[in-house]
Amino acid sequence: MTFEEVVQRFECARPSRDGGFMARCPAHEDRNPSLSISRSDDRALLFCHAGCSIDSIIAAVGLKFSDLRLNGRQTANGNQRQAQRIVATYDYTDEKGKLLYQNVRYEPKDFRLRRPDGKGWTWNLGNVRRVPYNLPRILASDDLVLIVEGEKDADTATKLGMAATSSKHWLSEFADYLQRKNVAIIADADDTGRKTATDVAQKLTGRVRSLKMFELPGSKDLTDWISTGGNKDLLLGFIEMQREWTQESNWRSIFHRFEDFENAPPLSFAIKDFLQNDGATLIGAVNSATWVARWEEIPPEPSR
Repeated sequence: MTFEEVVQRFECARPSRDGGFMARCPAHEDRNPSLSISRSDDRALLFCHAGCSIDSIIAAVGLKFSDLRLNGRQTANGNQRQAQRIVATYDYTDEKGKLLYQNVRYEPKDFRLRRPDGKGWTWNLGNVRRVPYNLPRILASDDLVLIVEGEKDADTATKLGMAATSSKHWLSEFADYLQRKNVAIIADADDTGRKTATDVAQKLTGRVRSLKMFELPGSKDLTDWISTGGNKDLLLGFIEMQREWTQESNWRSIFHRFEDFENAPPLSFAIKDFLQNDGATLIGAVNSATWVARWEEIPPEPSR
């Protein structure tokens, strides 16, 4: 059954503050809803605050224990979604490593936040303190901190031996943890990723030692780039060559492989074969990997 189908078996089911539902318990005369209905991973959880047993509750509405094991969920229009399974959990901890909450990743791709409640999980954050991902490692870094779009990319950077956090759910006050640090933001190579990265950069401007932002060549994100042969030395080289990002920045760096130039239009030069129009170009190599970077001026947005 789906979670929604389980909930529909009970009278007067109404959403509760913790993200679940409260309903009338069918196992006793229940004038004020006392049955808590929640979900944990792939199960529906039932708890009667008056003390009724699970056996008596499910028997009263014609359910079996196997029905509480969820096999999917419904969309708003009633269509069945594919059953989800947890494929990763990302811990958000305080400075000393105490778990505050988790971001849970499902397949098919979906994310849900949960916090420990002493008995299991509550599937909302309530008033729990918000912190950046990998907070202890960020604080311990005495130099460079990477900001990437997701926890998966942050974990990829950690495997490279670099301090990294995620731009997900970024709050302005997170800048307090990055004071006097050099920060490099790696934007996902799509419109949403660029918008997210720019929003974080704006919240950090003037609050960190240095701030740079760029995309990686030929890849959507850091994990993708590493899987195609990227490495730490090459990444540090990209960061080193970046211009400082400011609120007034109107340049973007674009990386190319040599294959990209095979069908490229002819270049325009201010000084023949020497000074290119409309951009600056740098050719470099790190660990035998050769790359070309050019800076383009971003045209101003049209006035409305």
